[in-house]
Amino acid sequence: MMFAAIRSVLPRRLVYTFAMPQFAVDYDTITVKIEPDGDGSILTLTRSGLRPGFEDSIRNGWGEMFDLLEKALMNE
Repeated sequence: MMFAAIRSVLPRRLVYTFAMPQFAVDYDTITVKIEPDGDGSILTLTRSGLRPGFEDSIRNGWGEMFDLLEKALMNE
């Protein structure tokens, strides 16, 4: 995996490029926004630059990562 931060407005927004050269030569752009919501936060992740046909596998991969993040945060 390869990452490169390209913009940030910490602690609310981070934009970076993401690539997995073992699968494709493409670089996607990931935007993460974090907004306060009562006692917690809402995290919105947007990924642009996807190659057509990969949407479902990308969605499933991010879903798994967010499930793991939720478990890790619940165990703090």
